Amino acid sequence: MALVQVTPNEDAVLSVQGVEYDATGGALDWTVATTSTWPTDLTGGTVAVSIRAPGGTLSFSGSVVTPTGAGRKVRVSLTAAQSATIPTNEREGWRYTLTITLSSKVYQLARGRWRSQEKP
Repeated sequence: MALVQVTPNEDAVLSVQGVEYDATGGALDWTVATTSTWPTDLTGGTVAVSIRAPGGTLSFSGSVVTPTGAGRKVRVSLTAAQSATIPTNEREGWRYTLTITLSSKVYQLARGRWRSQEKP
């Protein structure tokens, strides 16, 4: 598979260990920016986020919420157990990459810093 770099922007994500992030009120959503070069049709795509943390890379799957149009959107939902596996790093954050695989091509939709903090 070939990686197609789509957008060079840096996005910041903050999660709290042990908190559930799902569609009922806290899912992690990314929506296409008006200046983005995301693929025009995300139908059938496989979404994933990879977080480079100490001890290795953590990977979580996502889904396509809105596959076409100006408001194309992808989502990563995490269970409480999954968010608890992301080591804390509130200051600098871990590098993350959000990708979608379409027809054997991997497109980078976003990248940036993923900050994780302990649940109060």
